Amino acid sequence: MTVTPAYFESLGIPLLRGRDFTREDGPRRQGFGGQAPRDPGVVIVNRALASRAWPDTDPIGRRLKFGGPGSGNPWLTVVGVVGDARFLGLATPSEETMFVPLLHREQPLRQLTLVARTTLDPSSAARSIREALGRIDPELPLGDVQTMDALIARNVSRPRFQLALLVAFSVVSLGLAAIGIYGVVSHSVNARQREIGLRLALRADRANVVKLVVREGMARIFIGIAAGLALAVASTRLLTTFLYEVRALDPFTLAAAPLLLASVGLLATVLPARRAARVDPMVTLRVE
Repeated sequence: MTVTPAYFESLGIPLLRGRDFTREDGPRRQGFGGQAPRDPGVVIVNRALASRAWPDTDPIGRRLKFGGPGSGNPWLTVVGVVGDARFLGLATPSEETMFVPLLHREQPLRQLTLVARTTLDPSSAARSIREALGRIDPELPLGDVQTMDALIARNVSRPRFQLALLVAFSVVSLGLAAIGIYGVVSHSVNARQREIGLRLALRADRANVVKLVVREGMARIFIGIAAGLALAVASTRLLTTFLYEVRALDPFTLAAAPLLLASVGLLATVLPARRAARVDPMVTLRVE
């Protein structure tokens, strides 16, 4: 990647070791009278490349070049190490990158990306940049001016939309599951009113009867929650493509949904059981 001085400062990429490029940096160029090159080529590497190429030594002053060992490309001297950055997208891991000076590039460029850091409003800054470029070359085109926030928003628009759909379906599914659990468990407890009345008629303690019904109902709910957690853990690989810097096995998420469903099941068990236990057992036994 070819860059100019202050590129890293403009993008907020930290300089970890060494120095930034200067206007004197450039590729090797032959000196007068066939002498040795007077301007040795320099390069800045990111932390990923430095860690791989020189894991136990200081990379400053080391040399590398493009191509294989037999390549005729000139050797470049490492003068700086910068932090890793994601240039291809937020979901793309940082790659090993090397940066060379742009000012002394010999081959012409078809296009150039201009990066500007400002505290002004982006729209007013864009006008100032256009005016400055117009003073340098009125025929120099400047198009597709965007802020960094807009670039990031465009990059994550698709996964953000997919995640919004996933969250919406998850909320609906969780709501339907809660309603279903409440209805099924409540109906199951109401169907045991004659059994509850019979136990009370035989002088069973009301609190113990309620605890028995709740314990049996919650046992079924916990079995269902355990099965659901097992399926959720097994399907986490399908969710990794929709997540950014968030683990698929998030403890909070895996704990929140079961707690909600268990709470709904507890209410669906306790309320009908207490209501049935308050009814006169003789009245309950007369109902067919």
